[in-house]
Amino acid sequence: MVSVSNDPVYPHDAHGAQFSVVATADGFRADQDSSGCDELACIPAGAQFRLNFLANVTVAAGRTAGVTRDYAVEVYQTVQGESLIESRLFSSRDAMIPGIPGQPLIPGIPSIPGQPFSLRRRLLATGSLIDLGAVRMVSALAGAVNDAHFAFRMLRSLPASSSVTLVFPADANLFNGTNGTNSTSVDVSVDERVGDFGNFMMAVTKSSLTIERNASELAFGLTDTTCVTSGGSVAAGTACSFPFVYLGVTYSSCTSIDNGGVPWCSTTTQFVGFWGNCACTVNQIELDLAINVNTVQNPPYEGTGNFHILVVESTPVSDFVIAQDTSLTFDFVRNQLSDVNVTLGVPKSGELTTMFLSFMTFNPIPVDGVVEVVLPPFFVVSGAIATGTAGFSGSWTVAQSTTADNSSTVLRLTMDAGAAEIGAFTQVTIAVSGVTVRPWSGLVSFDVTTYQGAEVDFAVADEGAANVTIMPNDMTDVEVTLAQSVVGATTTAVIRFRPVNDIPLSGGIHVTLPAGFTLDDPNLAPSWRLCGVLGRANITLENIVIDEVGGVLLLWLDAEQSIQSGDLVEFTLPGVTLRLFSGMTEGFALRSVRPMSPSGYLE
Repeated sequence: MVSVSNDPVYPHDAHGAQFSVVATADGFRADQDSSGCDELACIPAGAQFRLNFLANVTVAAGRTAGVTRDYAVEVYQTVQGESLIESRLFSSRDAMIPGIPGQPLIPGIPSIPGQPFSLRRRLLATGSLIDLGAVRMVSALAGAVNDAHFAFRMLRSLPASSSVTLVFPADANLFNGTNGTNSTSVDVSVDERVGDFGNFMMAVTKSSLTIERNASELAFGLTDTTCVTSGGSVAAGTACSFPFVYLGVTYSSCTSIDNGGVPWCSTTTQFVGFWGNCACTVNQIELDLAINVNTVQNPPYEGTGNFHILVVESTPVSDFVIAQDTSLTFDFVRNQLSDVNVTLGVPKSGELTTMFLSFMTFNPIPVDGVVEVVLPPFFVVSGAIATGTAGFSGSWTVAQSTTADNSSTVLRLTMDAGAAEIGAFTQVTIAVSGVTVRPWSGLVSFDVTTYQGAEVDFAVADEGAANVTIMPNDMTDVEVTLAQSVVGATTTAVIRFRPVNDIPLSGGIHVTLPAGFTLDDPNLAPSWRLCGVLGRANITLENIVIDEVGGVLLLWLDAEQSIQSGDLVEFTLPGVTLRLFSGMTEGFALRSVRPMSPSGYLE
């Protein structure tokens, strides 16, 4: 939202023309008044003019992505009874430079009474005068404190009253010293043809830095002079030789001595009669600048950061942006959470339990920040309640969704109203109830990400992961009965149990016999039968996998067969040969397994 008026302190410089300001939907329009000049030829063609306006700009609250603002200026001619005819269109991009209320942004330029920001910028319409601009951060990690290196070429020399403003992304922080003080220092180097940049003054805001040169210490407007001959004893266009010695005197430029006041030069370092009148061309030197800014804190989230270099020439009337580069970007990456740990109250397959999440932040978590947890596939959450036990002791609001491929549950936790920001390097612990573990054992991973705001696609700050080992659950009503128990006998074993987790379609039952027991070839045994509340389901020979010597048996269900949690399962295992000595055995080991995954134990 913008409100604009004519500047009462600094009037327009427009050859006598006066303008009235009218607000529009997306800016303002300045209409020329007929008073003060000829209506049809008020501002001559080719003339330069300056319009000074005061603009109060209101921006939306909240974080910004550091994107530049675009300005478009249109100039129209109008004749009564005819529509507007566009005579010229140009546009300029400009970065927002934060100001400090009541304090000049550029040293030596007084603030405007009653205005919160002192920089009175005028935009340049002729395009960028900066080339080869680049920015590099020593570290790309979000929130890291490091150095920034800027390099660019001015296509003209710096004026005497110039200053250079470096604009960092909106959430970068140059005030990262003790208690939020400015700890930034700057090194400036310039093209070796110029020499030392000289002393300078520096003004710093949270995300910008302005350097004003001490003009007395640097010859601004540096030029490069090239001289050739245009007549004399040598051919025209012969290069002058500087320095040269004439009659014992050394000359570093053309001299008019002994030539009737006409500048001349020698074409040899020692004058031996080869000379010519000077024809010199003066060119401004392209000025290469490198600025290193120390102790800058990166924005606390990943993404592309927009940097800007603006060269401002200050006058008693206004500040002109005489050069700018609006195409500098640097990609920041998310930082790493440390000490990430996930503990399950009951880490067994299929159990309804509470998840305890703990980690140490690298970047702060603001009051509208988000902690996102991606659960392993097949974990289920219902009626979750999240409570902080460290870092923030209040409750968290839980929002539940799924990953893009619908394979995993995603929990997004935000602090409830009244919470305070969780600072950097804070140990955080959150308890989340209502989590059901996947129905089989093994190693799983939880991914944890923190965000700087509710717009989670934009403000990723830190990430980490924690691995948890899920143990098989415990079957109930487990019983194994041998038809006989004579040493070395071959007999049958009746196996009964109730599974806690469903045995899915094509799942299986894994049986390990006690040490010293063996199994006969199933092709020589009678039919296998599996009995349960679903009725009798045949286990065909092709669905039996057996290690006769090791005493390990896998019984696979068909694709149409499954066993429900709590069902009583009973089957007879024939061809069991007992060990050759008496005594207490180690017992039969029973496990239910996932489809075609002998190591994915359900229980």
